[in-house]
Amino acid sequence: MKLTYEDLQKITNLEIDESVFVFDASTVHLTHVSLRKSENLKEIRFDTPQPNLAYLDASRCKLKKIIFAQACDDLQAVYLHHNVLSMLEIGVDLPKLELLDVSFNEQLTQIVGIHFLRKLTYFYAHKCDLHDLEGMADIFLRPGFDFNIEENENLVNPPAAIVSQGKDAVIRHFRKIQEEGQDYLYEAKLLILGDPRAGKTTLARKILDTSAIMPTKDETTRGIDLTPWDFNYSFTEKGEQNILVNIWDFGGQTIYKQTHRFFLTQRSLYVVLSDGGSSEKTDFAYWLHQTKTFGQGSPVVVFINEMEYRSFDVPMDALRKINPDLKAELAVNLNDVAGDDSRRFGQIMDKIKMELANLKHLGEPVPNGWKKIRAHFLKMEQDGEKMVTWTYFKGVCNENGETNPDGQKSLAQYFHDIGIFLHFQDDDILRKHIFINKQWILNGAYKVVDSKAVEDKD
Repeated sequence: MKLTYEDLQKITNLEIDESVFVFDASTVHLTHVSLRKSENLKEIRFDTPQPNLAYLDASRCKLKKIIFAQACDDLQAVYLHHNVLSMLEIGVDLPKLELLDVSFNEQLTQIVGIHFLRKLTYFYAHKCDLHDLEGMADIFLRPGFDFNIEENENLVNPPAAIVSQGKDAVIRHFRKIQEEGQDYLYEAKLLILGDPRAGKTTLARKILDTSAIMPTKDETTRGIDLTPWDFNYSFTEKGEQNILVNIWDFGGQTIYKQTHRFFLTQRSLYVVLSDGGSSEKTDFAYWLHQTKTFGQGSPVVVFINEMEYRSFDVPMDALRKINPDLKAELAVNLNDVAGDDSRRFGQIMDKIKMELANLKHLGEPVPNGWKKIRAHFLKMEQDGEKMVTWTYFKGVCNENGETNPDGQKSLAQYFHDIGIFLHFQDDDILRKHIFINKQWILNGAYKVVDSKAVEDKD
């Protein structure tokens, strides 16, 4: 919606020194009101109906509160961008409102009463903190609806990952949910990184069973070992859910580092592990750079295996400058988690579970068809299948309602990230296949690395 020259002539510019502006009987004649850049303005109140108000600009103020509580039957455009709103409340029908701009309200988590905006055609909420726009599904599907909801990092519906793919992806998301209904996936990856013999495999085993047998000194992870794990977690709004976790135990040998990066993904929790005696030698900066580059916002924790000593303080502040997603430092003697250190390890497990449960994608609404596709490939893995072609994958998608090529690529990337299968979309050869048996392809890849290392020694 653009203002005409006549509209501009009508604008009443008001210089507000007070913290509250009230629309009351004295303002009913106003049609175009600009309070823009009123730096003291914190609240706008509607005490009486405003039958003539067509345009309101209260952008770039310090606005914390505005409630549309009285009729504004002619209101067509509202600009509230660059404020400090945490909630916008629309309590009455605004039958002519076409444009709403709330961008750059970085604390704005919800818009109450959005269903009152029957004519909304332009919606801009760039760089806010909105969580769920499910109530706007019908609005997003209106012909000609234009919007910007980018950089709402905590958005779960539509998922932020869908938003990052553009407007068409958002519209497809809402249309599929409208047609198929929605379901939820609670699945994620836990990636354990660090130096050789620091205790990565021990941690992977102790997560499953604190009394598990420790690996011997001769047991070294060749490449990456995968272990499934699940636990129940009580969410505030969603109740108790079973979370499926794919644990990836990365071998620490230097020869593997260049290959490891192909398997570092977003939508994951990273644990960077070091033993207490060699922590000073551990290249934390390297691992934090890697997790930032490939994790793309994934949380990271540093884990110190104290063994029989603790001789090094981890420079957490310096490491957070490398990767701001570094969440915590955890420390325990993994040799004694079933004994004297059992209580500490229990607290550490609670922290790991909480970080996994807080992953942004966990519990995001997805179309029903996605869960059916996931079940299809889970059964194939259980039946011993190793890989299928991209053409086969597209066929399964088509059978379950995901017919859009871009949507199929998005789904494949999503499943790759959370560990359901492997699909390398950036490689011209590998993208032609979906690797269902992940351990099989990983063993093959690292066997090549080991063979090359032997050849180089010869």
